[in-house]
Amino acid sequence: ANFTDKKQYCGIGSVKTNIGHLYEGAGSASFLKACLMMKKHQIPPTLFFEEPNGKIEFENSPLYVTDQVIDVPQEETMYIGINGFGFSGTNCHIVLEEYKKEKTLDDSTGIFTISADTKEQLYQWAALLESKDLSSEVMVNICYTQNVRRDHKPFRSVIVASDKEQLKQELSLVADGKKNDFILYSWLEEKDWNAEKLAVTEEELKLVKAYCEGEEVDWGTIYEQKKVHVISIPGRPKMPESCWLKQDISKIHTIHSEAVNWLVDSKVMEDENSEQYITLLTPQSNPVISDHCVMGENVLPGTAYIEMIHYVLKDKIKDKKLQIKELQFYQPVYCQEVKSTEVHIDIEKMEQDCYQIKFSSFFMKEEQKANLNAQAEITLLEERDLEEKAAIPYEAAFKKIDQSALTKGFIEFGPRWNSLDIELYEQDEHTVWSHVVADEKYRTDFDCLFLHPSQLDMAVNAYALTNGRPFLPYKFGIIEVYGKLGPDTYTCMEQHENKNEETLGFDLSVYNSDGTLVLKASNYLLKHVSKTNLFGEEEKCALYHYSWKEVPMELSTVSWENEKLLLIEQEVEAKGSMMQSILEKAPTSERVAMKEFLEEPVLDDSVTCILIYLQNEMIEANEVSVYEQLQTLFKLTKQLNKVINRQIRIAVVGKGIFDLENGPHCSPYGGAAVALFESYFVESPYISSVCISVDNANDLEMYLPVLIDSEMKQYAVQDGHIYKKVIEKSVDTVENIDVSGKNVLISGGFGGIGLTLAKYFAKNGAKSISLIARRSLEEVKDNKLVASSLKEIKEYGTQVFAYSCDLAEEASLDEAVKKIHAKAGKVSVVVHCAGIAGRESVEEKTEEAFAKVLAPKVLGTQNLYRVFESEAQVMYLMSSVASLTGMPGQTDYSSANEYMNRFAYLHQSEPMRIYSVSWPSWSEVGMAKDNGFVTDTFMKNISTKEAVSVFEQVARQKQPHVIAGIWNPEFLTSPYSKMLEKTAIYEYLAELQKNGAVKERKHKEVKLTGRADDQYTESEKRFGQLWGDVLEADEIDIYKHFNDLGGNSILASYLMKELESEYPDQFDITDIFTYSTVYDLSEYYDSLNGTAQQEDTVTTNEEEDTLAVLERLQSGEISLEEAEKLFFLTN
Repeated sequence: ANFTDKKQYCGIGSVKTNIGHLYEGAGSASFLKACLMMKKHQIPPTLFFEEPNGKIEFENSPLYVTDQVIDVPQEETMYIGINGFGFSGTNCHIVLEEYKKEKTLDDSTGIFTISADTKEQLYQWAALLESKDLSSEVMVNICYTQNVRRDHKPFRSVIVASDKEQLKQELSLVADGKKNDFILYSWLEEKDWNAEKLAVTEEELKLVKAYCEGEEVDWGTIYEQKKVHVISIPGRPKMPESCWLKQDISKIHTIHSEAVNWLVDSKVMEDENSEQYITLLTPQSNPVISDHCVMGENVLPGTAYIEMIHYVLKDKIKDKKLQIKELQFYQPVYCQEVKSTEVHIDIEKMEQDCYQIKFSSFFMKEEQKANLNAQAEITLLEERDLEEKAAIPYEAAFKKIDQSALTKGFIEFGPRWNSLDIELYEQDEHTVWSHVVADEKYRTDFDCLFLHPSQLDMAVNAYALTNGRPFLPYKFGIIEVYGKLGPDTYTCMEQHENKNEETLGFDLSVYNSDGTLVLKASNYLLKHVSKTNLFGEEEKCALYHYSWKEVPMELSTVSWENEKLLLIEQEVEAKGSMMQSILEKAPTSERVAMKEFLEEPVLDDSVTCILIYLQNEMIEANEVSVYEQLQTLFKLTKQLNKVINRQIRIAVVGKGIFDLENGPHCSPYGGAAVALFESYFVESPYISSVCISVDNANDLEMYLPVLIDSEMKQYAVQDGHIYKKVIEKSVDTVENIDVSGKNVLISGGFGGIGLTLAKYFAKNGAKSISLIARRSLEEVKDNKLVASSLKEIKEYGTQVFAYSCDLAEEASLDEAVKKIHAKAGKVSVVVHCAGIAGRESVEEKTEEAFAKVLAPKVLGTQNLYRVFESEAQVMYLMSSVASLTGMPGQTDYSSANEYMNRFAYLHQSEPMRIYSVSWPSWSEVGMAKDNGFVTDTFMKNISTKEAVSVFEQVARQKQPHVIAGIWNPEFLTSPYSKMLEKTAIYEYLAELQKNGAVKERKHKEVKLTGRADDQYTESEKRFGQLWGDVLEADEIDIYKHFNDLGGNSILASYLMKELESEYPDQFDITDIFTYSTVYDLSEYYDSLNGTAQQEDTVTTNEEEDTLAVLERLQSGEISLEEAEKLFFLTN
């Protein structure tokens, strides 16, 4: 600034925003970043930069903060300054100037060498070099780099090329192992050593000949009089060969001591009451898992757990007997060819000689989240005398079985199973003996395994293989281990009486061939399995739908004379109406038209319940536009938000809001209204709510009980009975629609989901696809996803057309359809993907923003239906799971999507099939991805592949509205699960949680920071914990603003709910923004309750100057955050 008057011409950035704090390494990293900038000729943006420090006057300085990618013209020279400020006080500033290549005349003809350890490696290198773009380089530098700056190997080739184009062509020939007059190979006998023919000098020919004959050649002599330099070209490729020792895993016991176990690697933790072992399993490293393949997956057999339990407890067992109780199998441990699976064995001591053991696994391709595989209780018993040797029926008529043939298509066995000689003898109706003998080749395995898994597996399960249906171990009641298992065993199995076809039960005893008892097991249960329940295929993307279930309901015992309701109606009805009937029950209630309440919202302190009456039959009769009426309801939520500042009940009631048959009497307006209200209700910490659909306005006794309190948020009353929503899995019931040779129209066609489905239809033979969107093709032509998708669609032979139109405008859509008919013809399939994401809370959202989100879903659906109802075979409406339950910030989006769901039900009996699909976030494309909302909620986000797979099933459904996705029971352990309480989704997730192995979320103790002495008041500790729970943060600075810690208005509503739960009527939602730090909120709370606030380390002593603050900071008396606050307060 001292040497120029120019303003804002020099950009500044930071490497810290890219890779965090590097301490001493920051300078080196900055240097590398600067070099990359010069290489790319671009200035990158500073990540996460939003607004500059207000105290720095950038507009009056030469500097500006880079907040976008800036392309620097190639002809300009870049200068970059790097500041490195060391912790030791050593500061360094470097200025880099971009190196500009000197223009060198291309001296055309060049000799180019390639060499490698093998011919194959040489061919691969030639292919790599051919693929490199060398258009900006000169021939002499290319040849110099390859000949002089590379080492040389036995297999050699020489290329003579007149220019870069010829070099590229000849490299292509070498890559294919071919030759011409200008390509020489060292291993070919016949060579034409003619300098004139090769276009080289005699001196150069001598070098070429010597090189091909394997001599060391000094290629540098060619370039002594030339100005050359090294350039960047691909080096010799590495061959994909393993350099590790080859090991026969069948002889592991000869390499290691007997203490080494195949199934347990090492103990990683031990204290007084617990231990943990970890093992990494791969098919290559472990013969137990490599030889046991169930439904295409390498799976650890159930008997392996018994061996692992014995091994990890062997030092404790000594002369005692191992008893295993309730060994329960949940989900198999499995691994794949390339990926390893990490198995954890956790042992917890319960009391003397009693333990609990759990097996959990991390499959490496998944997120690092453990799956619970099995668990059991362990007791070490005082050793008893062994029972007398068993009376084994050695001479009985045992019959040999072929285990591999019996399990074909279900289990594939490897050699340690297939080599077993297995026989069965049915002694009587309930008693079966098995005889299992190991092959001599594998008997050395028994030296390092106490209970060999394959031998024991067939000993206890061989008879179950003959059942004809697939069964796998489910549970052992009690197992007692008496001794070591040998290679020749007999097992006596006493079969339980079969009570169902899903299980087989046995009591069994396993003996070595000499009759000594090895193991006894009681209540051994095997369960029939299918692929859907073995590897958790219920986790795969599937389709679900809502249904209704009757619930018992007692008649009202509420004394309505003491209740005061505020009744809000769209239009005040005459006597005999439902509202009039309620007034007669609760005479002190008030009745007001919605229009009046919107003009002057008043809520008396004595009102205990607000009842909003939806006259949807009037709206559905088209007397009032659905689109306009939903906007009126949004205005109502804004007015309610102004007057509600205490706990209150709100009931939304209407005739036929829900249709129990989910049929043609369904109300799109009623559903959209309910979705709107429920999203508002979950934003408020004060409101408890219920939505009731009634068929008889005067049947008050049925639903009056739930007006004041209810177990669910939604009910339907019909024919004197009351019902609640439930979720069921959908099944294919109708024939799919063939799109081959048909024309498809997709709205929102340039969005990620629209393009994905366009590719799906093209792959399935669609004749043409017409994409309509608000943006024109010209506006998105540079979008890589659009360009690549359109190219892929055309490669399938499908025509693609694109039109710009506004779906919400009838005339705009009509004009676009007219063009589509002219170019493509009749449209058979309509896919409605268009939409706009909602985000703000009711308090922040404007009426214009609400209407903008509503328009493409509500008006767009109506307009598409109007145009295509008599033309198309099917219409797909792309809805969202945001429509299924109230979601903060989603009043518009939830409402708009629920409108589409109900629209599909309303028109289900018409010739054109209509399906509405409620999707979760797509992880790779879509609105959630574009807006940064891709996250697991009550449903997990799904991949594009999963979404397309389940989309194929939609048109085979009888249900017009389906929910697609993977349920996420673990959402119930998050603080956000409160929005699901009293809903069908909550009940469904709770059932999955109950049947699965979902871990409870334990709130970590939040660490507070900000004070040098680490002393915090009780209020600060409690509020800090609540902030940490809501923000899911492990550390909270008591002086940092809620928003700076990751908060927003939606999270503020969750925090308000937590505060209201612990401190009823103490706080208002505005307090979170007024007292926006933990310190401020704690101070405010303590002042209200007369609690002495701890004296803050940060003071406002006016005599404390800047130097004194720095001295306190240096001594450690105060923290950096406290120093910042002192500077702010004193200045």
